[in-house]
Amino acid sequence: MGIELLIFDFDGTLFDTTLDIANAINYARKMLKMPPLDPKEVWLYTGDGFKKTVERSLRTTDGEIISLAYRYAMAYYEAHSGDFSTPVDNVLDFLKKNRMKKVILSNKNLAPMMKILQKFNISNMFDEVFGFESLPFIKPDKRAVEFIIQKYNINPCNVALIGDAEQDVLLAKASNLRCFIIPSKQIQSDDDVHIFKNYDELEFLLNKL
Repeated sequence: MGIELLIFDFDGTLFDTTLDIANAINYARKMLKMPPLDPKEVWLYTGDGFKKTVERSLRTTDGEIISLAYRYAMAYYEAHSGDFSTPVDNVLDFLKKNRMKKVILSNKNLAPMMKILQKFNISNMFDEVFGFESLPFIKPDKRAVEFIIQKYNINPCNVALIGDAEQDVLLAKASNLRCFIIPSKQIQSDDDVHIFKNYDELEFLLNKL
């Protein structure tokens, strides 16, 4: 039996959210009288939840400043999360054609994620969406995947993880899942990681299993 369930990351995997995230970070920096950062630099700080992105972008350990910046950035991002976000490659066509069960497992907060999905009218293409606040653990903690697999009662051999960054690789390895990566950052790749350049290629790779 082949793949029955696809577990998708969100940022960099389904949508290019670089500019919207950078705008939120730079809004917070502006409110704190700090100069803006290049969006490419901000993107390097993503992956472990929005608060970590804020913290890394400030280059400070001051808890009060981080908390204040997080409130500024999150308020802005929740209002503007879909302004400039765009689908990665031809992912929308892939989702429409693919009949497997599909869930999203992301370290992104749910509200901005759902706003983007609804903007592109694809929230109904996923059986479930898990965000930063959905579970008591985040990627690459394998318990997140274990929860999903148990809930859907699917053998791990029939599950594939689709991501773009090192957290996804680590999660797939810890969970013994097939791993497919469309890189948005440098990753430590090996023979257990299938790299794909576009979603036509991913469809081909999945059909071979």
